[in-house]
Amino acid sequence: MTDTSVLVDGDGAVRVTPDGDWETTTRVVGFRCTSGDWVEAAWTGVDLAAALDAAGVPAETTHLVVESDDEYRVCLPVADCLDALVAFDGETEPESDRPTANEGTFPRVVAPGIDGPHTPKNAARIEPVALDAGEDRADRETLP
Repeated sequence: MTDTSVLVDGDGAVRVTPDGDWETTTRVVGFRCTSGDWVEAAWTGVDLAAALDAAGVPAETTHLVVESDDEYRVCLPVADCLDALVAFDGETEPESDRPTANEGTFPRVVAPGIDGPHTPKNAARIEPVALDAGEDRADRETLP
């Protein structure tokens, strides 16, 4: 079985899972996929802000590096992640045809204002980082 947890680093790292002790919520979020298609869905998952708080993310954190299980990495400004979810389900298709967390799509970090290429599928780790003024976040990314 595929590991569907996401490690959130901080002073006390935590694992976010689709079940267990984490409260889940549903939000409608849309973005333009890498394919060019517009995807809008009711995504269900754990509030990223709650996970960051539980992990004890350092106050100087400016960005979050989200890494998928295939080492796809994106670097997101914390300000863009205030309404983000660590999503474990998204109603993008009829329920009978929808992929599940074990079928290679979830978990996924989604938020209003974050484009599709910056919402990697199969998120495995979220690392808080503090970029220096003028440091390009793209230097921390590994995109296809």
